This record gives sequence, structure tokens and C-alpha cells, in this order.
Amino acid sequence: MILQPGSLHEDELRRVGQGTCSRDQLFRLTTRVPRAISGYRPVSLNMDIRALHNAQKIKRELPLTSTVAELADEVGLSADRLSHLFSEKLGLSIKSYILWARMRRADELIAQGESLAAVAYDVGFADSAHLTRTIKQFFGLTPSYVTKSVQVHML
Repeated sequence: MILQPGSLHEDELRRVGQGTCSRDQLFRLTTRVPRAISGYRPVSLNMDIRALHNAQKIKRELPLTSTVAELADEVGLSADRLSHLFSEKLGLSIKSYILWARMRRADELIAQGESLAAVAYDVGFADSAHLTRTIKQFFGLTPSYVTKSVQVHML
């Protein structure tokens, strides 16, 4: 690794090595280190924090998913604008994402041996028949196949 001349000061590095710099000083230094490396080019992510916030909120609050209007209001957008932003940044509609999150959670619970009735309730379906139909449409597999044959690892 080659550092650009003058990008980091020796006294700063010495304080780090001695353990005498404050947390604030260390934080500021660690944010400058990547830029000090010769040839460093930051990766630009085309992401919006409002879309990420809503994606995390949807997964965290299952089955109590807010409406698109409520999610949009929380981040200061209209429902239409959030829908467009979400699709643009995450590559699928917010409603599809909500269903995807519910299906991931359902598969995880089914694989753990939970009853279909309990899983249906946990992920927000009216009954186990509705859950079974949706899983079959979504994955092309029945819940019994998931319990017998598939090991689910959530990322």
C-alpha cells in the first residue's frame, strides 16, 4: 500500500500506535485513510437511504407492515414517489418487496417446523390455505416440500 505524500501526519499515526488519540481523532483519521491510499477510487452506490430505511422497516416489522402511504409519510415522500424511488433503487416494487419479505419469513419458519397456521398468522395471512397457495405461486413448491427437503439460510 502506498500513501500519498502529506495525506496523513506522522504525529497522528504515532498517537494511534501509542493509544493516546481520542475516539473523535481516531474516527476522523479512519475516514481519511482510504483517500490517502494512492490510486483509491471510491465506489459509488446508487442507493437512497429512504428506500433502504423502508426495506429494513418492512422486514423488521413483519407481519405488521405499514401501508405504502404510511411508509412514504415517515420519510417525507408521497406514496407514488416512494413507489417509484423504491422500484428504481431496489429493482422491484415496494408491494413485491413486502410479499418477498413475507415469503422469506414464512419459509424460514416452515423450515424450523412451525405449523402452517402459526406461520400464516406470523407473516400476516388470513389462514394457512392462503399462505399455501401464495407459497406455491411464489416458489412453485408446496410448504411440505420445504419442510422435508430444503434447508433455508437467511442472509
